[in-house]
Amino acid sequence: MRVAPIDIAHKTFSRKLFGLDTEEVYDFLRDLADEVETLSRSQEQLQEKLKDNEKTIQEFKQREESLQQTLQSAAHMSEKIRTEAQRESDLVIREARQRADIIIKEARESLRQMYQDINDLKKSRMQFEAGLKSLVKAHLAMIDQGHSVVPDPNIQPVEPTPSHMRSDQTAEA
Repeated sequence: MRVAPIDIAHKTFSRKLFGLDTEEVYDFLRDLADEVETLSRSQEQLQEKLKDNEKTIQEFKQREESLQQTLQSAAHMSEKIRTEAQRESDLVIREARQRADIIIKEARESLRQMYQDINDLKKSRMQFEAGLKSLVKAHLAMIDQGHSVVPDPNIQPVEPTPSHMRSDQTAEA
């Protein structure tokens, strides 16, 4: 059974012979009622405060749960970004290697072509030199033949003597 402060304040007692001083009992009961009322109010305030604290705790739990979810989401996003960055860097490296391979292949092909061009130029030079040598030899041969056919202009011509003429004239006749 619950006793309210008002119940204590209005409680009456029956009288007995040689009983207690009723005024003292009533004063005590009023003091007791006041104390119980104070305690009751304090208890109500504490219960309200407890409810507020429980609400606050619940809010903090919800915030904590939200933060946990946010952290998990951030960790997941971080992992996803890291994975994506790794994939992207692998792709860039792969493309760079492919481009490097193409450049190296083109450089080798260009070098091979340069060597081929150099060899072709050497052959052309050798052919040109051989042609020039044969041309010079042919011209020298023609010069030598020309000297045998045409007398050297530095040598004084010999005047024909009558004996020569006679043999020339007899040859003509």
